[in-house]
Amino acid sequence: LNHQKTFLALKNMDRFYLDNGWFVVRLMPMVEHYFADWFSLRLGVEGSIIKQTALSPAWGATAGLTFKTPIGLDFDLNYTMQQVPAPLVPDWVIPEGVIYLTVSKNGVFKR
Repeated sequence: LNHQKTFLALKNMDRFYLDNGWFVVRLMPMVEHYFADWFSLRLGVEGSIIKQTALSPAWGATAGLTFKTPIGLDFDLNYTMQQVPAPLVPDWVIPEGVIYLTVSKNGVFKR
């Protein structure tokens, strides 16, 4: 979109709790826009299904930015607000804020 400066994405992240059979299925549609070749911002929403003793809907949101350096390192910083199962109380969900920082190197396998 927008001369390849704006992108739509759909992420999926799932959690499976092996000790009690709970799970969380998340779908996160988002939009990302590159303001320059080296800088982008992204926003998204999250819809979740949490299964404890019953299925429960949940929600969340995410925001992030990317910096690309001239030496091929990318820095991605994201903040996600999501709902997760309460570990001690069945069928309760609690809000959780998570900050993700990812550093990646481009062109590692290029000749």
